[in-house]
This record gives sequence, structure tokens and C-alpha cells, in this order.
Amino acid sequence: MFFKGTTSTTAGFAVLPRNIETILERVEIEANGQIIQVGSSMYNQLWQIIADTSMGEDVTNRRRILQGAGDIAAAPTANQTNVQFAIQNWLGFLGSVKPSVLDTSLIGNVRLRLTLAQPVILAKSPTCAGESYALSDIFFTVDTLSIDDGVFYQMHQQFLSSGSVYELPFHSYMAFTSTGGMSQTTKFSLSTQSLNRCWATFLTGVAGDILRFTLPHGVWDLSTLRLWFLATMNGTANNQSLPRDVETLIETLEVWVGTERVQTIPYYNQLFRILADYDHNIQDMQARTVISNSAWITNGLNNAIYTVNQSPFCMTQWYGFLGSGAVIDTRAMSGPLTIVLTLAPNAALISNTAAATYALSDIHLTIQNSDEAPASSFEFENFKLYMEQNGSYSQQTQMSVECKKLEWVAATFLPPDYRSRAISTTTDHHGNRNRNNYTLPGASGVS
Repeated sequence: MFFKGTTSTTAGFAVLPRNIETILERVEIEANGQIIQVGSSMYNQLWQIIADTSMGEDVTNRRRILQGAGDIAAAPTANQTNVQFAIQNWLGFLGSVKPSVLDTSLIGNVRLRLTLAQPVILAKSPTCAGESYALSDIFFTVDTLSIDDGVFYQMHQQFLSSGSVYELPFHSYMAFTSTGGMSQTTKFSLSTQSLNRCWATFLTGVAGDILRFTLPHGVWDLSTLRLWFLATMNGTANNQSLPRDVETLIETLEVWVGTERVQTIPYYNQLFRILADYDHNIQDMQARTVISNSAWITNGLNNAIYTVNQSPFCMTQWYGFLGSGAVIDTRAMSGPLTIVLTLAPNAALISNTAAATYALSDIHLTIQNSDEAPASSFEFENFKLYMEQNGSYSQQTQMSVECKKLEWVAATFLPPDYRSRAISTTTDHHGNRNRNNYTLPGASGVS
């Protein structure tokens, strides 16, 4: 991957981080409409840890020019403009799949989806403010092989027609996070045939943090799930507001049962906004105005009422697995049910200054017990999202979906902070009415 990087600030200076791979927050691989690598939400942190513990000085020296591997020992004194970089080392499927030479005619179209990290990754001077970065002239290269030998393809045909399947092993990485503290205990559950290594590290707390909640054993009613918190914003007084619908503060939503990722919804905030605008009536909006901030912002940002300091909010509505309304028994699941929320960048704020930031505190999740018999199997909506880097009125977004029923497709244009995306809902082979199906171990059917 080749590109040019540029940084900008409203005060002070900023440069791209050590090890340019840190700009990647998530790397996802999709083949023929099926996700074969669900990107870790902390790809850049994992990359730094692995690089620091496995790369020798000779490797680091070779990476100083195009990969930015040199330590940033002094505060930057200038921003960067069109500095050339290259990413050639990858984690997961791209960097470890065996064999490394693949015949893509056997697996269909392969799509690589990269999610860029927030500007918090930049190295900054002490007086830096309003930092951001942009990539340009992005292109990818890969070596291709041409095999004009009928024997090669005949071998493939005989192998597949016999009912055999190809296995492509690759390294997979799991990230677990929790709130900070020097006496912290981080619990996690992992099922694997080969656990190669385990790392632990401390990270700074900034917008874009990952919130992690594990439901205790019991019978729970998902329709009562609520996320409570206090919100504070910083910046020039009276010039920013939390977005309409506080649910748009969630950038990515993940649901895990043990080590199985049941659902991942990237860009959950944009999906929520689209669905909420279609699903909510006036009564719903009025009921959500106070605690969920569903009121339209129509009076500009010059009124003190829009300055937020430790104001209480509550997320009351969910989509996907958490919005199924099912009664679940976590004691019967194959592992603990964990909800992982990645907060949106500061660009989610309504603001007239790039210096506006937000922070959440006193965060807690509530859910009610239920006396109803829990379902052994239940359905939930699943969503598939596609995006293009540069939006325009002549934009074409190509997407590949494999499902029994495609219920709807919605297309929208977003500000440059988020790029343009197309969103669709799908069902897998076990679903019904545009829904996925989750079955407890040892159970069958849909209830």
C-alpha cells in the first residue's frame, strides 16, 4: 500500500506516528461476500506491540524511510506535507496465510476494507490543537502469477469435485480491554487449539476508547438494555453539541459469546441514524428528546444551552443482536456474553471548531432480569456496510452480498470525516426475513 501523508493543525504541529501501520484501526478481508477476517478493533496497537517485541534493530533501520520506524524523540516543529509512505507488513490473513500464493478464481472477489485511526495517533508538539491528517495518491500493488497449464486447473477441478475443501490457515488476533487502574484485573475467555502468545499493555484514555461489558450469569431481557453515562465537551465555549441521538457516539458495536463473534456492525452510528429517521414517529422522538438527545439542532451553536458539562444521557434503543428483544439465558451459552463498543471520533460532534472534543464518564450498563422462559434460539437483524473513499454525485458503489433475502438497501452521503457509504441488511443461510439466527449449544430450531 503506497500513499502520501499530510498533517494539519490549528495550533502547534503534528506528524504521523512511528510505524506508519499505526494509521490502520481495523483491517477486514472479505471473499465472495463472506468475511474471512473480522478485523481486530485495535489493529494499530497490536502492530506496535508485535513490532516492538519481534523486530530487531536491522529491521527497524530498513523501515525508517518509507515505514516511519524511527523513534520520535523530540516534539515536531513543522507539519508534514505529502510525505511518501508504504505499508508492506501486515497482521492476520494478509501477512500469514499459507500458502501465500492464492488462486482468487477459487474464492471469488476479494475485498480489503481498511478503517483509518483517529488523529489521536499523531505525535504532537506541546501546544498542538485541532490536529488531523489526510492520505492522498493511495494505490496498492501485488505480484501476480500467470499459469498457462491445463494440468494445474485440472488438478483443482478433480480435488474439488471429490468433495475436498482447501484450508488456508492464518494467524488471528483477539483484543480484550477494560477500564484502567494499577490494580486492574482483566478477565477474558478464549478457546483455541494453539495459543501462541499473550500480551498486556496500558493505553491512554481518549475519545475513541473501547467500552467492554460482560453480562453475568442469569436470564436477561434484551429489550431493557440501557447504557447510562455523563457527557462533557471541551473547546471554545458555546460552539459544540453532542449529536442528535446519542447512539451515534458508537462507531462500532460487537457482540461476543465466549470467543465467537456473533455480530459486528462497523459505522453503527451512521446505520442507527438512517434507521432511526425511518423508524421513529413524532411521539418516539419527543419521548427520547431529554435523555437520548433526539431533538433536532436548528438554532445554531451560539447559545449556552449547547455547552455540555457532565450532563446525563442514556442509550435506550439498539439494532442487531442487542435490539432483538429476546430473553436470553447466559448460563446456557458457550461462554460469557460480552458487548464491545468503540466510541466515535470527535468528528461525530456538531461543532464549528476542529478543537471540540468530548469525554464520557460514570458509564454503566443496566438490564433487567426476566421470569419468562428464555429462548433456545432466536433471530436478529444483520447489516452489511460498504463504503467508498471519495463521494460524488456520479459515485458508483460496488458491493457483493450473499443472502436468502435482501430486505432493503439504503445509500447516503456523509461528510469527508466519514466518507460515503452504502448500507444494506442481509440474512445468512440459516436466517429468515433478513435475520441471522443464534442457537444455544445443544438446541435447535427457532422460537
